[in-house]
Amino acid sequence: MPLKTRKSSGAGGPAKAPEPDLFGALEPPPLPTPTNQPAPETPEQAPDFSGRFAEIAVEGPVRGTFTYRLPEGFARIQPGAFVLVPFGRQNKFGYFLGELDADAIRAQGINPAKLKSVLRIVSGQDDKPLLTPQLIALARWMSRRYAAPLGATLSAMAPAGVKRGAAGARVRMVAAGKTSAELQTEAEARATKRPAQAAILRELLKHAEAIPAAALLAASQASDAALKTLAKAGLVTLSEMRPDDGLSDGDDEGDSFAEDLKLNDEQQAALTRIQAPLHAQKFAGFLLQGVTGSGKTEVYLRALKTALALGKQGIVLVPEIALTPQTARRFQQRLGAERVAVLHSHVTGGERADAWRLIRAGKIDVVVGARSALFAPLPRLGIVIIDEEHENAFKQESTPRYHARDAAAELARLSQAVLVLGSATPSFETLYGAQTGAAQTGKLEHLHLTQRVAGRPMPPVEIIDLNQENMETEKYTYLSRRLIGALDRTLHRGEQAILFMNRRGFATVLTCLRCGYTEKCEQCDITLTSHRGAVNMRHGAPAAPVASPVEARSSTNPASP
Repeated sequence: MPLKTRKSSGAGGPAKAPEPDLFGALEPPPLPTPTNQPAPETPEQAPDFSGRFAEIAVEGPVRGTFTYRLPEGFARIQPGAFVLVPFGRQNKFGYFLGELDADAIRAQGINPAKLKSVLRIVSGQDDKPLLTPQLIALARWMSRRYAAPLGATLSAMAPAGVKRGAAGARVRMVAAGKTSAELQTEAEARATKRPAQAAILRELLKHAEAIPAAALLAASQASDAALKTLAKAGLVTLSEMRPDDGLSDGDDEGDSFAEDLKLNDEQQAALTRIQAPLHAQKFAGFLLQGVTGSGKTEVYLRALKTALALGKQGIVLVPEIALTPQTARRFQQRLGAERVAVLHSHVTGGERADAWRLIRAGKIDVVVGARSALFAPLPRLGIVIIDEEHENAFKQESTPRYHARDAAAELARLSQAVLVLGSATPSFETLYGAQTGAAQTGKLEHLHLTQRVAGRPMPPVEIIDLNQENMETEKYTYLSRRLIGALDRTLHRGEQAILFMNRRGFATVLTCLRCGYTEKCEQCDITLTSHRGAVNMRHGAPAAPVASPVEARSSTNPASP
């Protein structure tokens, strides 16, 4: 240990012996003399910003997006592709949103050395990725508006069957591989040694077109091995097709909708207003308010025809899945069955995946379905139609909790397409958006259809005051004397009637027959609903009857009057 000596404390005093310095070795070395040039970084310290970087939205309840490296072999990846990436201690699926340059990486303060690489591309390594750029932009908008993770929003747009590569059911078809004369000769030659093959050929000769293999084998009582032997010999050809390809629906309504119907003046005026932005290929929104039977669907069809003639595509949303096949059949009859696809939750995953691939390939021009059909990857979207826009069925109740009507408006803006909202009783939000002088003026143009097609009269409507009715009859009822008389006449004519009672409970209101007082909630001023025979939900026992004030006093004090 180095020693340090100190001078004597006083003049003339004896000098002290050297003392060891116990802390001298702990002193830091002297700092180097500063210079104007910074010290060069070592190769280990310099960040490497070379290569390609990707922005990925991971599936699941994960906020934000993540940055990954793109391997050199991913040259053909397109935004919207479905990829597999390492995420924590496991691998997760995600969506490629686009590439990030080195400046963006620096601005975010990301160390490129710590970035992981994309493992593989599940789908989308071509010019037809899983999602279109418009759908990616819509997903970002939905994520912000509905406070939903971007990965979960993108996952809701892409069907599960498409992501896992599912395919719909296929029917194996058998057709003749040679002329009828050659098949007849082969059948006679194989009749002795190969009777099963001969039976298949004879049965096939009875049909001029291809026949399902299952039906052919059942009719000829032959095995599948015999059929495969004939296929190897080139005598028959095997192919696969979807069950609905080339097959007509027995429930079709004939050709009642095959031709364009004549439009009245109101329909023609509405169609002209809708066609103007279609030709200009710019965004516009319309509220088509028409009474029941006013021909709104005919206006939809004409507008779709205009869009298709301009090389555009369209989406038609209906509120109920039960209405989808009926609507799709009508649109297929007018626009062509091969140009219309149906998407809704009751379609199997494989069938939905098949339709999705056809749509993404540009082979489908019109998509009809429930709210999820809004996310069909149509690259040339020109018009979005929502029928019965006031229905609550257009609201999604699981994450992302979106309203298909509002999402459709944003998609139309992103695609420079036309939005048409149709209803006989529009929602208040839609009406407000179409009002002249309102704060949202310019969002929607209000179009009216006040007359029914072919001059048909509106059904007569009569409003009866049940309060006055109950006071006159001195009893409480939902069926007025006028209604009972009409039902009696209907039954005597051998006809039928339907009554809609839109209520819950024994009575929706409790009204005094003398003064008309109605029992209401003290906090929200809504009429109280009476429930008779209510069950105690906690113990499963019937609720005790409510006694009148007189009965209550009598049970408490029998001697009281």
